[in-house]
Amino acid sequence: MIRISTSMIFDHISVQWGRWDTIGLTGSTSSVTIQYSLLGESIDPQRFGGLVDSADKITLSHNLWLDSQSRSPKFKANGQYINNVVYNWGGNGLGGGHSGADWYEDIINNYFIKGPSSTGGFVTGYAATDRVFSSGNLADLDRDGQLSGRPVVAEDFQGDSPPTFETAAHNVPPVAVTVDGAETAYARVLVQAGASLCRDGVDRRLLGQVTSLGTKGAIVADENAVGGQPSMDQVSRPAGFDSDGDGLPDTWEAAHGLNARDAADGVRDTDGDGYTNLEDYLTSLASAEPDSCGAGVAVADGGVGPVDAAAPESTDGPPVEDAEGGDGGVDARPDGARGTGGAGSGGAGSGTGGFAGTGGAGSGTGGVAATGGAAQAGADAAGDGGGAAGGRDGPNDAVTDVSAAVRTSGGCGCDLSGPSPVRPWIAILLMFGLGRRRRKTTAVRRVKDRRARRNSAEPRNRPPAHP
Repeated sequence: MIRISTSMIFDHISVQWGRWDTIGLTGSTSSVTIQYSLLGESIDPQRFGGLVDSADKITLSHNLWLDSQSRSPKFKANGQYINNVVYNWGGNGLGGGHSGADWYEDIINNYFIKGPSSTGGFVTGYAATDRVFSSGNLADLDRDGQLSGRPVVAEDFQGDSPPTFETAAHNVPPVAVTVDGAETAYARVLVQAGASLCRDGVDRRLLGQVTSLGTKGAIVADENAVGGQPSMDQVSRPAGFDSDGDGLPDTWEAAHGLNARDAADGVRDTDGDGYTNLEDYLTSLASAEPDSCGAGVAVADGGVGPVDAAAPESTDGPPVEDAEGGDGGVDARPDGARGTGGAGSGGAGSGTGGFAGTGGAGSGTGGVAATGGAAQAGADAAGDGGGAAGGRDGPNDAVTDVSAAVRTSGGCGCDLSGPSPVRPWIAILLMFGLGRRRRKTTAVRRVKDRRARRNSAEPRNRPPAHP
């Protein structure tokens, strides 16, 4: 959970088995991008995908959300939700803010694919205060193993009342997001989302569910139902890998004319490009092809044991109240028919922008403090359209070239096809698996909190001191 924070980017992370929300941006958080990440398979007690609550300038793009009972995510924010794939939601998928305040949500070229556990709507929990620009979104609801989405229309948006549909995108990041058509985004997300450099068994299993296109997947109570954390082999670097301990392999130093016996050259800028030699090396790692370990994008059956053939879940136990409750009674009501929403940007190798993040690593990802590019190719000429002004006219209404819509509403107008001047350090670090499953961390934190209360100088129920 990220609270009261700003100017961050999370890129190529895999986060599963969240007990409340798998990921969260709350407490006036602003200028955050989450992109090319694999988020889902949430577990008890809540089984929710994500919470974006009272946040501003949020970009969520090219992410895979799956196997959560609700909130993929809940989107009570000003932000963009672009080129996401949502698979096998339970009671609901993407959700509006249904708040007392207005929130502007740009929902562009996403793909919603119904799975075995999907019983409710895929865009739910909306109210008139949700000011939605919807364009180019597709929904595949027949669970027949074929990708055959139809345009999302205004009537798909469920809630206390219809959202207020906007005719143009509202959110304008300094670096415009490169927008793919929904079908292109589906293919790109399967290859790149998550810790894709070297995929583990969990990510491959989940990707196998998605590629079944409706026939596999389940919302589970506990990670043990799907085999738990896979074993990890211990790998040691060979002797002489980095002789001087500066973080640069000897072979890389030799290839770039550096001295493998001089630890000081890691922080030098030998080529004069404004980045240290160590930064150049890390950038080369981030530009590697997805699944370089050769494990494959997905396993064939997409599951472990009978859990993926589980019947759709019509209920998920008693509703759980929001932990944040930012709008008082509205947000504290049961979550029985709500999903979650978001905002989006692109990912490594795609040349996309957003509200947070920086260019670099050959990826051209953009951000708040970064230079970057205007949106590039958007919906195809044939039109992923649908929904810009209510969405009733099908594939070609209002806006078919979403990139044009984003450009006309702002953006820096730079070219993101090459490296940008600033590099995404948080993204590079997270790509290598930081932020992996957090259940144990949460449990440790709760134990520490209990100990701190027990050792407090003012224990609970202590009678007042007498003068």
